[in-house]
Amino acid sequence: MKLGRPGKWFEPNAGTLRDIEVVESVRSAVGDDIKILVDANNGYDARLDLLEDFVRGIGDLNVMWMEEMVTENVSDYRKLNEWRDKYTPSTMIVDGESHKGRQTIYWQLMEEGLIDAIQPDMLHMGFWQFHVLVRDIEDSDYSTLIAPHNYNAAYLGLRADIQFGAATERFVIAEDSTLDFDLYDGPEYVFENGKYNVPDSPGLAVSVDSELYDRVYKQHETVIS
Repeated sequence: MKLGRPGKWFEPNAGTLRDIEVVESVRSAVGDDIKILVDANNGYDARLDLLEDFVRGIGDLNVMWMEEMVTENVSDYRKLNEWRDKYTPSTMIVDGESHKGRQTIYWQLMEEGLIDAIQPDMLHMGFWQFHVLVRDIEDSDYSTLIAPHNYNAAYLGLRADIQFGAATERFVIAEDSTLDFDLYDGPEYVFENGKYNVPDSPGLAVSVDSELYDRVYKQHETVIS
């Protein structure tokens, strides 16, 4: 759920109240069994007073995680962790969808235990860099979990994340985009009761509609030889 109104669309105090109201409304609508994840896109930058108000305001709403509440820095994340622990201790703090594997700030946040999960994007990073990042986190003493970001290559990215999730105990959740791609076909991925199954087929268990590709997409391809 997108939040962060104090830094973008509203007067700051009114934006904070609206952020809280939106979470309250969604929780009321979906009941207690649905997970709610909020993402502020750094909308509380330079307004830590309002960030505390927000965290306090969602304390009884069972929010699964808070994402990108402020731009990554150790000082603000220490305060965010303090308020989370005080008002809503079961809520995860996550960040890092722009993580390319070696930005110092993310490793500082992980080392201090200031983020519960990090969100590298497998298809933006490339599979090998993603693999090395996860391996390094697993080899460290950090308790950080992995919640892969997935947007631009959503269809393939989701299926790659599902395969990854089956191979590590650090996996949290797969980001499933609503973007639709008629070129790909992966019928073995069945979504049921809030979960995808993991196919037994090789690779990503995805095929390409060759006829559709030749008819619609081939004209746009670039051949490198």
